[in-house]
Amino acid sequence: MARPKGILSNDELIDLVCDMLARRWAKSKIKKAVRSHAVKLDLIQDEEDVSAQILEQLVARARDTLTNRITQVKSEAFGRSIAFYESMIASTVSTPRDKIRAQERLDKLLALEPQFQAPGGDDLDALRASLAVEPVLAVPPDPESA
Repeated sequence: MARPKGILSNDELIDLVCDMLARRWAKSKIKKAVRSHAVKLDLIQDEEDVSAQILEQLVARARDTLTNRITQVKSEAFGRSIAFYESMIASTVSTPRDKIRAQERLDKLLALEPQFQAPGGDDLDALRASLAVEPVLAVPPDPESA
């Protein structure tokens, strides 16, 4: 079996596999579709000309491409969110309440908020315990006022 030229570097095939992976197609169906599409693109003469190893490499490249796309989209959305909340804080039109809420959201996005977590995992009890204020001085009741 001759090694098919251009299958691993064909952008159309990689995009096809990316689309199928995103739609949760079974790997066997992806391989069958790639073989028939490669014949249509004149990359191979017969569907049997593509080995399982080449198809695995193509699926791996498509997964890498998907991962890169997701990472880029996530970082771009993060950057847009940061820019929006910074503009809210810098705006002369924003109310103090809007500015405070924007700062809170920025702190949350940048993971600047303290994380309260009790050993048992009950965040509410840990938060209450951290906010509890103990009296500094215990003042005895005045005997004359009674």
